Amino acid sequence: MEEEKEQLNYTLILHQIRKKLRLTLMEYCIADSIYHLSNNPKNKVKGWCYASKEHIANFLGTTRATIFDNINKLIKKGLIEKESETKYLRTTQKWYDNVVIMRIKADYQDTLHTIKKLDKGLSRNFTPDYQETLHYNNNYNNINNKREELTPSQEMKLFITSEEYFYKVVKYFVEKGLPEQAVIEELTKFKNYWMELNKTGRKQRWELQPTFQLKRRLMTWFSKASQFSQRSGLKGKPIYNTLS
Repeated sequence: MEEEKEQLNYTLILHQIRKKLRLTLMEYCIADSIYHLSNNPKNKVKGWCYASKEHIANFLGTTRATIFDNINKLIKKGLIEKESETKYLRTTQKWYDNVVIMRIKADYQDTLHTIKKLDKGLSRNFTPDYQETLHYNNNYNNINNKREELTPSQEMKLFITSEEYFYKVVKYFVEKGLPEQAVIEELTKFKNYWMELNKTGRKQRWELQPTFQLKRRLMTWFSKASQFSQRSGLKGKPIYNTLS
C-alpha cells in the first residue's frame, strides 16, 4: 500500500499529447496511474496494476463509478488492456509510444544544460567529471571529488540512480550516430530489465550476475536489438562494431 501511495503522488500531464489522444484530464490521470502502478518494481504481480477501483478513485478524488466508466473508455481507445481472468490492468504499447517516450524526451531536454558541463568526452566507462556530478558525490563520498575509474558495481548503481549519468550514456550512443529517441527507449528497456527484483525482493537481476560490466552488457543488448536496428536506419550494419 505504501509503495502504491508513492507511485500516485503526482501526475505529469503532457497536454499536447493528451489532446492528440483525445483524452479528458480524468482519462489521462487514470491511465497514468495504471502505468505507474503496473511498472512498480515492488509489485507482487509484475507488469500489472491490481489496485482496486476504489483505491484509484480515492487518490484521484472521484468515485468508483467514474473510474470504471473511464477505464472502459481507455480500453476502447487502445490505451489500457485488461487481463481476462484476473481483471488486472496495464497500459498498452500505444500509451508507451505516445506518452512515456515523449515524457522521457522532455526530461532529457531539461537535463541538457547539465550534461553540457560534462562535454569533454566519455571515458572508457562513461565516467563523468566528479567535481561536477553532485548526485554521484552525495552517494559515493569515498570518491572525494576526484576523477577515478568506477568499479563495475559502482558504475551500474550510478546508471540506475542518476538521471544525469543515464543521459550521459544516451549522449554517447547518439554521438555514435544512433537516433536519440530510439536510444532512450532501448536504454530504458535495458534498465527496467536488469532492475527487476528477485523472489525475495532483496536484490535486482544485475546484482545476481557473477560480473556485470555496463558497457559490455550494453553492447550485447544493442547488438541483439534487431527492431532497434531497423528503427534507427542501421539495418544491415553490425551495431556492436558501430559502437565499439
